[in-house]
Amino acid sequence: MQVTASIEINASVDTAWQVFGEDFEGISKWLDAIISSSLDGDLAVGVTRTCNFPKDLVIKEKLTHFDPKTRSLTYAILSGLPAFMLKVDNAWTIEDIGNSRSRATSVVTAKLAWYAIPLVPMVKIGLGKTLKGALAQLATAVEKT
Repeated sequence: MQVTASIEINASVDTAWQVFGEDFEGISKWLDAIISSSLDGDLAVGVTRTCNFPKDLVIKEKLTHFDPKTRSLTYAILSGLPAFMLKVDNAWTIEDIGNSRSRATSVVTAKLAWYAIPLVPMVKIGLGKTLKGALAQLATAVEKT
């Protein structure tokens, strides 16, 4: 299952990448749902980001791809997901669309347990809404920079 969402940002690609990519640890600065976030080491492939949410929910994500030249990164969610979500990766790109504007795109790829297959349409709708909300918050943060 795959869900894709994008948003255009009224800021340069370098500004957007700085907020999103170079400050990968700082997601809690712009995504309201996250109380705090931290890395277990230096920003590089293999580092784990811990995101703390309300009600003691903790999600851990491992950075599996990080390329400042192409302004792209991917992380795999290691823990904190519902049991029916067996594997989830989120691939992000920030691209230049001209006139000091950029586009952020997120592509979530998820493998669900066999018993959750009937839930795919609902999961896609929920993930799509979540991604659009996160992208809107990212755009707002970048545009304020």
